[in-house]
Amino acid sequence: MRKGFKKIVVPLIRANPGLTGPEYAEIALQRKLCGSDSPNPIFSLETTLRKEYREGRMPEIKAIRGGDRKLRYFPADYNLSQQPTPEKEVAVTVILPSHIAKNVEILIKVGKFNNPNDALIWLASEGVQAKQNELTNIERIVHQIDNLKRSVSI
Repeated sequence: MRKGFKKIVVPLIRANPGLTGPEYAEIALQRKLCGSDSPNPIFSLETTLRKEYREGRMPEIKAIRGGDRKLRYFPADYNLSQQPTPEKEVAVTVILPSHIAKNVEILIKVGKFNNPNDALIWLASEGVQAKQNELTNIERIVHQIDNLKRSVSI
C-alpha cells in the first residue's frame, strides 16, 4: 500500500462530488489508493483533507457544509445550483461545565463523533428537538412583546 492521500483525493472528489472527508478516506483505503500508519486511518486522512483545504493548498476543490452539518467537498468549478443551500453557521464560544465536557469526551472516545464541535452540535440539536414546543411558545411570546413595544408611542 502506498501513502499519498493528498495526491489522490482531488481526483476522487471530481469523480464523486459531494461526499464527506471520511467517505473519501474510506474509498481511498478500500481501493488501496493510499495508506496510513495511524490507528484511526479514516480520521487521519479526513484531518489531512480538512487541513490542506483550510490552509489553501487545494484550490481545485471547495468545501460546503450541508444541511446535515457535514462538510462536503466538490470540484471548485462544480455547479451547486442543483444542491440545497447550506445553512448559515454562527460561531459561538462557550465554557462548558465539567460534567458536560466529560460527556463530550465520552462521545468522541466511543467514536460517535470525531471532534468536540460535532458532538456539541448534536447535543444542542437533541436539546432543541426535545424542547421544541416550549421554544416555539417562547418565540411567539417574544414576537408579541416586540409588537407591543412597537405599538407604544411616547
